[in-house]
Amino acid sequence: MTDYCRARMALATTMLLGGTTTAVLVGAPAQAAPTPLDCGSGPVVITDSTASYELVGTCTAVTLKGDNLTVTLTSATSLVIKGANDKVTASGAVGKIKVGNSHAHITATTVTKATLKGANNRLALDRVTGRVRVKGANNLVRIDKGAKLTVKGANNTARYTRLATLVVRGANNHVKVAKGKTKVSVHGANNVIRVHRRR
Repeated sequence: MTDYCRARMALATTMLLGGTTTAVLVGAPAQAAPTPLDCGSGPVVITDSTASYELVGTCTAVTLKGDNLTVTLTSATSLVIKGANDKVTASGAVGKIKVGNSHAHITATTVTKATLKGANNRLALDRVTGRVRVKGANNLVRIDKGAKLTVKGANNTARYTRLATLVVRGANNHVKVAKGKTKVSVHGANNVIRVHRRR
């Protein structure tokens, strides 16, 4: 039982017994600081769950196998997420991103390429120099500038500011490109595609 729960129980007991003690509770206790983890010496694999980490240094390969992880890092050559409900924030560039489970939230600046195979994932990137592949369902992709997007799943949503090439091979997907010219190829039912200009 946490200290917060003990304090609430003590307050309730005091009130029930008619005591005169006054207690003031201000919110829940503060979250623990992320655990620092040096990733400059080689690949990092995180297997535990419900934890928060700050990866320090320039990372090579980072693999998350646990669930409910919160990870911050500067940069990495690759990021693989096998757990569920993981949140990753990269302040710099990430080489390759691969998500194979569900409910991951990833934020980064520049990425070489990304693959989403699971469901209900969120990907927010500034720039992708290679291809983004979406093979799952109910994923949300928000990218400022991208080279190519391939969607093979269903019920996915993608929002780009600029996108050079779009390929859709699924159903009920929604893609919007706000600026520039986009080469478009669409096969499947009930897809909603809005691009600024086709080329």
